[in-house]
Amino acid sequence: MWPRRSDVLFMGLSQAQAEWRLNGGDPQGAALFAKGARFEQAAMKLQATSLGPLSAMHLVAGSSLARHWVQTVPQGLRSLSDLQALVQSRAEQLFGGDPGWVVAADWQARHPFLCAALPQDIDSWAWSLASQRQATLQLATSLSLALALNAPKLPSDGWVAIHEPEALHLLYFLAGKPTYLRTTVVPLGLDDVALQAETAAELERSSALAGGLPTEPLTVMSISSAPAQTQASAAMGLAGWLHTGTSP
Repeated sequence: MWPRRSDVLFMGLSQAQAEWRLNGGDPQGAALFAKGARFEQAAMKLQATSLGPLSAMHLVAGSSLARHWVQTVPQGLRSLSDLQALVQSRAEQLFGGDPGWVVAADWQARHPFLCAALPQDIDSWAWSLASQRQATLQLATSLSLALALNAPKLPSDGWVAIHEPEALHLLYFLAGKPTYLRTTVVPLGLDDVALQAETAAELERSSALAGGLPTEPLTVMSISSAPAQTQASAAMGLAGWLHTGTSP
């Protein structure tokens, strides 16, 4: 049976998996992507599911798909288009030119800002699926939503550690603005003690790589609701915030 026209799709994506649900209910589907397979191949299986017309799609990509960095602003830039070209070039320099990247950013002219890059093939697939299902589309990343949800807790000066399934993000804020970001892969299923130790070790490394920044204060946040939760599942949980503007 086709979903009602008012149905809303919430989907979380990672490099290995997609998980989705309709209308805030229980998870209704998951697709495992073959290791090394192009996303288009795996997405064809997803599009063959029983999803019908939708009113809205809210897709959130985990950090195994979406990439982030802090962009500094060089002197002498004359326009926003110059800055956008610089950021696009930086994405390709950091992450490679194939399959290409769609970049979003908190554009700033005078201080560093956070950037996110999503593979072009995933962005194209999402917009194509939204068009086929006659739905509006919102795309976001787990890290960007975690920062938005926790904005009141972000320090003016200091570190923020964000735990995501299989990833640890360490950001340094100065005068309320992100000036440094390092993301590392961590094993899935770490308990609280192991995750705390991993965070402390990575904080020391990040501090040294950033030129000896102080390691305190540190604010710790988590995207995951359980040690064994997958990255796609955690991203799907965050997708509800795009629809309601409230914590999932």
